[in-house]
Amino acid sequence: MIAPRNLIAAPSCRLFCLLLLVAMGTLKAGEVPRDRAYPMEAVLVPLNEKGKLQQYLDTHGAVRLEPGGDYLAGGLPTLRIRSGYRLYGLSNNIPDTIIEPGTTGAVLSYVHGKITFPPSSDPTKLNLFRRTTYCNFVINGATLEDNLFLDVAFCIINADHSTSGFMRNNRFIRFQSHGGNPMLTIRGDPQQRSSGNVFLWVNLLGPPDKVTYFDNLPDLTLLHVDCESYSTAGQPSINTGPMGHLTIFGSTGALQTGRTIDTKAKSLWLHGHSLSTAVKPSVVLGKDTTALLVHNPDVMELKRDGSRTVRLFNDTMNKNTVEVDGAVVPTEQSGEGLLSALKDCLPATKSVAWESPAFAPPPDPAGAKWEVGLEKRKSQREEIQKLLDTIKHVILPPGTYYLDGPLKLGKGQSLVGSGMDKTVLISLDRNKDLILDDGTGRMILTDLTLQGGRHGIYHTWSTGPNLQVVDTCISHVTIRSMSKAGLCFEHIYGWDNNFVDFVNFVDCPIGIQQLATNFGTAENQSLTYMDKCVFYQCQFIRCGKALDLQARRASGGNLWVNCLFQDSKDCAATMINHSPATFANCDFTNNAGDPVVGTNGHLFVIGCRFTADTAKAVDLIDGFSVSAEGSLFESGSSSNTVVTSFTPGWVDISIDFNKKMMAKRGFFFYNCTTKIPVGDAFRNGLVYNSIFAKDPALSRKAVMVNDGKPLVLLGTPSEPVERLLVGSTLPYSLVSEYTPSPSAKPEKRKKK
Repeated sequence: MIAPRNLIAAPSCRLFCLLLLVAMGTLKAGEVPRDRAYPMEAVLVPLNEKGKLQQYLDTHGAVRLEPGGDYLAGGLPTLRIRSGYRLYGLSNNIPDTIIEPGTTGAVLSYVHGKITFPPSSDPTKLNLFRRTTYCNFVINGATLEDNLFLDVAFCIINADHSTSGFMRNNRFIRFQSHGGNPMLTIRGDPQQRSSGNVFLWVNLLGPPDKVTYFDNLPDLTLLHVDCESYSTAGQPSINTGPMGHLTIFGSTGALQTGRTIDTKAKSLWLHGHSLSTAVKPSVVLGKDTTALLVHNPDVMELKRDGSRTVRLFNDTMNKNTVEVDGAVVPTEQSGEGLLSALKDCLPATKSVAWESPAFAPPPDPAGAKWEVGLEKRKSQREEIQKLLDTIKHVILPPGTYYLDGPLKLGKGQSLVGSGMDKTVLISLDRNKDLILDDGTGRMILTDLTLQGGRHGIYHTWSTGPNLQVVDTCISHVTIRSMSKAGLCFEHIYGWDNNFVDFVNFVDCPIGIQQLATNFGTAENQSLTYMDKCVFYQCQFIRCGKALDLQARRASGGNLWVNCLFQDSKDCAATMINHSPATFANCDFTNNAGDPVVGTNGHLFVIGCRFTADTAKAVDLIDGFSVSAEGSLFESGSSSNTVVTSFTPGWVDISIDFNKKMMAKRGFFFYNCTTKIPVGDAFRNGLVYNSIFAKDPALSRKAVMVNDGKPLVLLGTPSEPVERLLVGSTLPYSLVSEYTPSPSAKPEKRKKK
């Protein structure tokens, strides 16, 4: 067995497994800490006792499963989850699971199977479904309120409330379906109570026939939708019957058959629509639909059927035009039709917005003197690697472990610590990586701290040909003091469809680095693209660049949500050939940069807060187009920072495409507050219900800017309210696993 700080003779693998699988006492669910992906304090259900899984849950409330074990085959026919139950797996199949009506405070984590919500008027609320991947969710007649579905990937959701129940104020962050039929269905209730539901990041991959269907909902918000279909038998990707308001903010992908949207919604707000299809017309609107179509780069054909439509800023490469009810009108004559659509599709009524994220100080288990005496330490790498290669799933007890080279980790293996604050792996060589992908691309790495090497986690093709990193699990990990980057991938095929949560990058030159240095044919094994990856509740503190993402093949659909970017020395994010890139409910505090966040593609900033403070930021955001909603831009102690400036030195404008796009950039601000000047780059775009303290001409209910000339459409704005991240506020313990004390403060910068 491996002992922290030094080694003792290792017993047989069988004995080691038994030592790891022993239950950690009889703690109740309330005593098990929430800030773990796989808490050791939860009582273990041995695989050979899978038939007693319900008994374990009923007795202890919080249980964990053997990593990778199959608890379905030969186990219980069904499993019932009740209030307060917590079931922690590490990629486990579980029995068909029933969420009892009225359940609150339950957690299902990293399990696969069928999950049923029975019909009932008793509200099932404030539950967390995290990494419930490869699941079939059946929600027929149940009442669901204020639940968080976090990483619902390779899943199907079928919800029907036409006879009973409703869904209200539920969040789905990262919903992905691959080959499902249908993939996502939500039918509302006759009383129109199914409102406030938000899907943040939706990936519909390879639907064979039916894709989505929604009806009888007062409203529905879809933020970034990607659909890649091989054949949908002519079905549209977004299909709705009669319903209230539909918002689709950002879309990408391509359909081989079928339309992109077919809706009978009363009103539609479609912004940043880049989902293409060969089928014409690509968007079909019901005859009673009022549609506001803003900044949709693809030239889409509409079937209006008598509906009212306003389109504007559809192509930043050409002169912006305004189209009202199918006819192009001069800008100065477009006010009446545009104003009517704005009032119908962007109501300014007060709504409840998501809470700002809370962040626990990143743990530092090795302390300030972690480098003292490293030359005297003995490496434990070989012993840990041997266990990974034999028993596959290794749990490290609390302590400090030293490595003289990288641990290779991949598919079918997991390396689990006892918590970021309890288990730390320290490199004995600043030029050696700590965790190296073994060439299979599906590692499980949780609950520990990595410190002091070249890269904390490194993916490269040298470990195996044509490496595509998909469906990997990196969760509850702190990465400190690397000499190059916390997470790096280069010379691989792609980093695709991954979910990373509760990962801290502290004191690294680069937090996450994408190096695409070799670009050949479309199937080149070194494309190193990055697509459709979601980062949740991550922190980037005192890095040179938090994100340095240099793609050659187009990369897009990547999302950062509930993340903190603080004290970046160079910038928070530089992204080349990334479009779109989305930041939602993130905090940017005291970062340097020109810009702080920049991409030579489309940038979406939703419900974020930027504070320039002392780091000498020149401007905060920049891109070929920038769409900001519900966001705050302020200076702190800085007096010279602007929102965006015309200084494209961070992107190569000698490339003709880049030069043209930078010259005709579009900026769109909805429900935003800027306490600093907007800057000289804003020459085309739309401001709606936003307060621009330093630019009075833009502080109106609606202002359209074309070639630097503003057209005021209505008077002064009301107090901005978020229209996208809406529904209700949730407890910090649910969304961030951390409830800050009144005296809690961000981690201080270390003195040199």
